[in-house]
Amino acid sequence: MIARVSQKKIVHIVTITIAAVWMLQTANGQSMGKVAGRVIDPKGAVVVSAIVIVNSEQIKQRTVTNNIGAYEFQLPPGLYHLTTDIPGYYPYRRSTFRVQPAIVTTINIAPVLHVLSIGIEVTSSGSREPITTAPSAKYESFSPSASAPLDLLVRFNKRRKHQNCIAYTRVMISFDSLTIYADRARLCPNTLRAQVQNNVVVENGEDYVRANLVNIEFKDKMHFEVIR
Repeated sequence: MIARVSQKKIVHIVTITIAAVWMLQTANGQSMGKVAGRVIDPKGAVVVSAIVIVNSEQIKQRTVTNNIGAYEFQLPPGLYHLTTDIPGYYPYRRSTFRVQPAIVTTINIAPVLHVLSIGIEVTSSGSREPITTAPSAKYESFSPSASAPLDLLVRFNKRRKHQNCIAYTRVMISFDSLTIYADRARLCPNTLRAQVQNNVVVENGEDYVRANLVNIEFKDKMHFEVIR
């Protein structure tokens, strides 16, 4: 990471190379990799006893979060999907990610709440429990490179087209181990450039950054610039 400091803003520039390493194959004796993280609710509290499921074309495993909301998998190198099974929440969905030998891939999970409240209503004919639910999130995926079997996945509340770009609200952008949360985002599919604004959180492995504005470019090299 290269940092450039000025009097008005702090800029972090990060470049991640996307190369032929995407096509990882498991060989005999190759080191296992690890996927670990926590499940967090919309208020920032950890979710215990959440079922976390990871799968690839050959493997499917599940585990349960512990008393601090943490989960962990030991996996052979390859490409994987991650989801959850938690009462009151929609199944979690994010982009495909890589597991590499002898490396810990950190992915924290923030599922979308399904059940908002359960009440008790008593009438002359008996009682019932009305349930208030939230709408499910919407998703849209893009492919940064035909040679890389990884997708750029956008989770959002609302979207609208703006010239050659798409504006999103309440957005999560995931690509490999990178996850970005923000109130607003603007993504241009033709150039695969994005700008996310307001209450931005960037998680990339063990790195965690809060910012007001992030510019991202997804090409053969993934380049993003964080402006605080």
